[in-house]
Amino acid sequence: MTVKQFVQSITRAGNLHSPNADLQPTVEWRVNGFCNYDCSYCIQSKASRVGVPDDETIDNIIGEFARLPGQWEIKMSGGEPFAFKGFVGLVIPELIRRTDHLVSVLT
Repeated sequence: MTVKQFVQSITRAGNLHSPNADLQPTVEWRVNGFCNYDCSYCIQSKASRVGVPDDETIDNIIGEFARLPGQWEIKMSGGEPFAFKGFVGLVIPELIRRTDHLVSVLT
């Protein structure tokens, strides 16, 4: 699956085609799988909590987000996004610099 196909598949799950057109279109990006906790209520299985994206993958995904029409909310989750060293120094600044989308974090 290409990055473009990935972004298209997850945006279809958002609010773009909602009968409530006034809703903010939203896409959730599971930016990494690593988590340093084991919360009993977490929906992520331990087996899926691995890996972080490389810089090229981050660049490609943000590029696809930049092509989304209008203003979207990009909800970032994980694992634990803040446990990924590149999250604060690379992902957030690049999203803000390259897009007009709203940015939120699910932690």
